[in-house]
Amino acid sequence: MDKFKFDPGGFMICKSRRFMFVVIAKNASTSLKRLVHSLDYPGQEPLFDTEAIHEFFGYSLDGKTRIPLIINERPATHEYTRFAVYRDPVERFLSVYNDKVSPARSAGKAVRKYFASCGVIDSDIDTFLCFTENELQKSDPLLQDEHLRPQSSFYEPENVDWVVPIESLDSFLMKHLDIDTGSRYNKSGQTTHLTEAQLNILNTLYKDDYDILKAENFYKP
Repeated sequence: MDKFKFDPGGFMICKSRRFMFVVIAKNASTSLKRLVHSLDYPGQEPLFDTEAIHEFFGYSLDGKTRIPLIINERPATHEYTRFAVYRDPVERFLSVYNDKVSPARSAGKAVRKYFASCGVIDSDIDTFLCFTENELQKSDPLLQDEHLRPQSSFYEPENVDWVVPIESLDSFLMKHLDIDTGSRYNKSGQTTHLTEAQLNILNTLYKDDYDILKAENFYKP
């Protein structure tokens, strides 16, 4: 599996509006990248294709548009508003399953090569849940698929000014950054039914993610 490189996360910078967000798969990161592109590169055509926007900004912490979370040595970024988007772990897991694995996923959707190589494309929820358990047993989070990797492994609440629940992202951007997104981020809720046993497994796997809810800087509109 060494040929697969997973996104390391880190901060993505919007220089024109002086904010940074932690790149976390399935936490509005694609939409936020499109927002940064529209703000920092206003003369370019919008990048609606998902792969195109990811390729544009790249996957490495190059010190330009993507930087590591430890930025105390970078005083120029201290004036930036720093935030991470939080998503309910069960909802995030179901979003991954429904979007990238489920037999009922959107036709024509690009197949995630790593999932395909592991034989989980078109699998049922139990099979994918078992795969997730095995994935999260890897000791190094950077070797875990970023769509399944716990949110808590991407950052610590003290790395950011705000932890923003995804359903409040629009209001946060308007209130703190004067950015009107047209309510593009308030998509939540998954229809796949989970049993109590499946929920218990997910609650255990993502226990540290739920602890983020206790952070003093958790945004409440």
